[in-house]
Order: sequence, then C-alpha cells, then structure tokens
Amino acid sequence: MEQYKIYILYSEVEEAIRTLKTNKSPGSDGIAAEMLQAGGEGPARQIHELCNRAWYEGTIPEEWGKSILVPMPKKGDLSE
Repeated sequence: MEQYKIYILYSEVEEAIRTLKTNKSPGSDGIAAEMLQAGGEGPARQIHELCNRAWYEGTIPEEWGKSILVPMPKKGDLSE
C-alpha cells in the first residue's frame, strides 16, 4: 500500500486565522486573535510550519498543553 503524506495546507491556516473570534482575551502566550489577523503572512507561515512539524513528529510544544482558566461571573453574588 502506498503511503501518502498529508500536510496541513497553508490555506487552511489562513482560513483558521481569518475566522478566529475577536474581542476575546488572549491565551497564556499573550497573543490575541487580532494580532494574528493583523500580522499578515509572517505569523501565518510560522504557524503553518509549526503545525506541520508537530503533525509529523508527533509532538507538540509544551506550551500548547498549558492553559489558565479564570472564572468570570456574569451576574449575581460574586462569593458563589
């Protein structure tokens, strides 16, 4: 059976960046969606390369597994 290499397409990365929800808090890296969208081709190319490398090496950067959750009460008693 012939093996095919499947890559993450650059156009897929562009689309993902273009459709990110805006006006949201940035992640632990401090990068907001608006920054990626305004960054043009540079950040998109780097993300594309990084994602393909992670896909084929089977590893991800340690930072990708980290997150910080901060509860944000919408209304009511803040002590609950």
